[in-house]
Amino acid sequence: MLPRSQQEDLPALNMTPLIDMVFLLIIFFLVGTRFYEYENEQKLDLEVPRVSEARPMVHVPRQLLIEVARDGAVRLNGVQVGLDQLAKQLKQALEDDPERAVLIRGDGRAAYQYVAEVLSICNQQGVRHVAVSVRKRTSESASQEEP
Repeated sequence: MLPRSQQEDLPALNMTPLIDMVFLLIIFFLVGTRFYEYENEQKLDLEVPRVSEARPMVHVPRQLLIEVARDGAVRLNGVQVGLDQLAKQLKQALEDDPERAVLIRGDGRAAYQYVAEVLSICNQQGVRHVAVSVRKRTSESASQEEP
């Protein structure tokens, strides 16, 4: 039998870092799931334009989301607004954070005029970071769109 002083020096497995990592992974996936649900909660029926090359975009927490429907209806972060209200709210948001980004999701079947008006308002209000949401074109959709 080992003397008591040698028994205390035996190696032990510390579970604390392992448990910490498991909790961090759980939190990571919970937050990721919430962003996915946010995208799916949108009630506006949009057909986002398709392009031949696209990179995935993530929703930045301080980013404003502007959606333009086929009929020209505009929603800012899920709330329907008029163009004058959009300008006022953009101005207020930029006063709070001048580096705030704007993501525009326009319906691909809508007249480009509606999206152009929103882009013009963003330019007038001094938005520096504007992105337009698109999807990568698949081989099926490319053959259907060609005359």
